[in-house]
Amino acid sequence: MKGGHDGARIRLLRARAHEAIDEKELALDEFTMALYLDVNLHEARIDFGKLLIDEGRFEEGVGLLRQALAMDPGYAPARRNLSAILADWGVRLYRQGALDRAESVLREALASGADDGRVLAVL
Repeated sequence: MKGGHDGARIRLLRARAHEAIDEKELALDEFTMALYLDVNLHEARIDFGKLLIDEGRFEEGVGLLRQALAMDPGYAPARRNLSAILADWGVRLYRQGALDRAESVLREALASGADDGRVLAVL
């Protein structure tokens, strides 16, 4: 693919710059291009997932974090981000009254290494 890894890294940096100045849509586009150019660029997948979550698109964002972890189970940043985000999301679901979904998400958070006391308190 034209651009390859170097092009993907450039797109990742551009995405981060757009996100830093609150140009979320442009950041989303750049993350998409970074992953198009290099599907194995874990940093892009994680940052993209976190931005989607920040934008309220939890399922998509968590999906990207799960993908990063599935592609490289030993990749610590993916595991840390996924467990923390799942813990936050699960607690939020619990507070909204979506108890079954909250339990599922919180159990996944624990399985992925969350050590947040809130998770255990809710379960």
